Amino acid sequence: MHHKGMNIETLQIVIIAALSISTVLITIIGIQVVLLLKEVRVITKRINNLSNGFANIAKTVERSLHEVSSVTDTARVIGGIVGKLFNRAKHENDES
Repeated sequence: MHHKGMNIETLQIVIIAALSISTVLITIIGIQVVLLLKEVRVITKRINNLSNGFANIAKTVERSLHEVSSVTDTARVIGGIVGKLFNRAKHENDES
């Protein structure tokens, strides 16, 4: 029996070549996936550091606003005391 077209040896060579090429391609794709995952990890770390930086900035701004609010409240109290003292002094001078 003689087949038309490819014989067994040619078929084996084609199958081995196809498997070899597939193995090389899968290996290259695997390496690329590993490199991509490393980059994703680096980017994730950078984003995490950036978000931590934003959180620290937000805390600093919040603390600053609280301090400004405290200073404003203190100034308002001192202004009220000074105003009462001046009003009392003015009132005492008017009575004299």
